[in-house]
Amino acid sequence: DPQAIISQIEVGLRKGGAPYVKIPDRQQAIWRAIQEARPGDLVLIAGKGHETYQILKDGIVPFDDREVARAAIRARMAGSRSLSLDPEGGPSTEAASRSTLKEVELNV
Repeated sequence: DPQAIISQIEVGLRKGGAPYVKIPDRQQAIWRAIQEARPGDLVLIAGKGHETYQILKDGIVPFDDREVARAAIRARMAGSRSLSLDPEGGPSTEAASRSTLKEVELNV
């Protein structure tokens, strides 16, 4: 149950006192974190790095954090900001004005 996991994580976040945003959709959360990162920020994508699938209520679906992160980084470096899904369910981008990244280090 994703909401139960989010609630458990929130307990610790509230103790820290820093602002946070809840995004239950993992792909959208990764995308937003990368789009909003600023120089000196660290985006940590934790918990599923080695898995290439997600278990959802409707079954198991292909999903790879690394591929989502790479797509978001490529889009960000190209100056794109928003994420949409292509007809096959993968990430695609819509152009938008935005400062682009000049340097990225991706450790997987």
